[in-house]
Order: sequence, then structure tokens, then C-alpha cells
Amino acid sequence: MHTSDSDVLRRLADLMDEDDARTNKVGIPVSYGHRLIWLAVIGTYEAWEAEWVRLTKTKSVQVANEWSAGIDAQVHRLIELVYPGGIMARPKSAQDIRAMADQTETAA
Repeated sequence: MHTSDSDVLRRLADLMDEDDARTNKVGIPVSYGHRLIWLAVIGTYEAWEAEWVRLTKTKSVQVANEWSAGIDAQVHRLIELVYPGGIMARPKSAQDIRAMADQTETAA
């Protein structure tokens, strides 16, 4: 679930391709892009919830909260990377996101 930024960006590009195919329109609104970034990081809410519950039972609530904070930090970092300037940012295409993934991987 908590994977490298380049892996998350590639998953985001795949989600964007799926949305483009479903809507027959290239690109997504910035606000929807934020939701897709969250999904690219955690997969599903159910997956996030299952991991949080597992951590609370096998470790502690503190460990689960720290894990969740790490997920939130990655989501926010990627939102800033993909959509600098917030809602005023230029919508990106899946191709743009794949290029960002390649750059992120090269920089790592």
C-alpha cells in the first residue's frame, strides 16, 4: 500500500487512463485528481481500514496512527507534485504523470 512515489504515479496514470476510457475524454479535473492520488496510494478505503485495524491489534493505536500519518503525508506531497498551485493547477494527462514517474524514479 505505501509504495514509492514513482510506483504511485504510475498507478495514478493507470487510473487516469481508466477514467479517460470510461468518459471518452482525456484529462481529469484537478479536484478529481486529488481523489485519484489518494486511491493510487492506498488502493481502496477498505484496504486502508483493514491495515489500520491490523496495526492496532498487532502493534498499537500509536503505530497505526503513525502509519496513517505517513500515508497522508505521501498523498499531500504527491498532490503538490502533480498539481502545484492547488485548484489553479493545469490538469495533467496520464502521459504527463508517467513522465513525472520516470523523473521521480531517476532522481531517487
